[in-house]
Amino acid sequence: MECNFSIIVCCYNSSKRLPKTLEAISLLKLNDNFKIEIIVVDNASIDDTFEIAKKLLFEYCQDIDYKVVCEKSLGLSNARKRGVKESKYEYVLFCDDDNWLDFNYLLQANEILTNDPSIGMLGGFGIEVTEINPPSWFNYWKGVYALGKQSSVENDITKKKGYVYGAGAIVQKELLQIIYETGFQNVLKDRTGRKKILGGGDNEIGYVIVVLGYKIYYSSKLVFKHFIPKERLTEKYIYKLFIGQVYTFRAVNTYENYIFRNNLEYRSLNIKNDFFKELKLLIKLQFRFITRKINFFNYKLKLLVTLNKINYFLFYKNSDIEIYKSVKKNIQILESYKVHHAKSIENLE
Repeated sequence: MECNFSIIVCCYNSSKRLPKTLEAISLLKLNDNFKIEIIVVDNASIDDTFEIAKKLLFEYCQDIDYKVVCEKSLGLSNARKRGVKESKYEYVLFCDDDNWLDFNYLLQANEILTNDPSIGMLGGFGIEVTEINPPSWFNYWKGVYALGKQSSVENDITKKKGYVYGAGAIVQKELLQIIYETGFQNVLKDRTGRKKILGGGDNEIGYVIVVLGYKIYYSSKLVFKHFIPKERLTEKYIYKLFIGQVYTFRAVNTYENYIFRNNLEYRSLNIKNDFFKELKLLIKLQFRFITRKINFFNYKLKLLVTLNKINYFLFYKNSDIEIYKSVKKNIQILESYKVHHAKSIENLE
């Protein structure tokens, strides 16, 4: 049985990025046996994204079902939710407004998914297209930009990683509807702050899918280009990314402890185990820099992360507990859904 795909393009002030993104979608090679639709979600843009999207879709995609909708609540999670609500097919493809899908993307995805319906989330291989020549550190850290290999192995990476990045990800719509309709509350929300970028929304989708008993799958056969503008190629930007990981630690840790170790216990933050440990690492880091065993960029990156960890241990104890409780509640909701769903199927049989 062939798959059908709803391609969801979430946009915020995307009028300049959309032409190549939608042109690439219009050039996708399709199988006569599966259908696609395109849904562009304008997420409260203040430029002419809405009008540009309608114009481009009319120009490029007259033979494909498409629509442009507005979502007033800012945030990628909100935009994706609206896109899923508007979709009609069983698989949704999250194509970011700076992703250019290879013409074989859906043919490869269809082949993989038809052979294994237990795949809940499928991700591909991102190739960078940079607005300017990237800095020397870029190749080493390109993974944080949703580029390159997502895993050292291909195919089923459920127990190795538990998620794929959202750029170019294909997800069973039914699984996303469970998230939206069961009382589940996203803890890892993609948002940008003044000093840090808090992300992890893609991780959380993957964790949910694993808890529900489905597979996370990665294939390098699914290729897309990812445009990286110059403002994301600065040290300031990548510092924010890594600092943001400090403040999403508890949520990620709780999900992964449950998925990989079947452990849902809370280990509280304390001075002995956490604060002094980071102080020791800080001293070692200073020594490594003085003895030139680490360059200035990596030194500053690790220094900022360490200092923010210390800040977290000192001032975020109450928040840390609340984050843990929220994730635990989500896991319990998902497990309860599985039990209830299994009983419903038994009753039908």
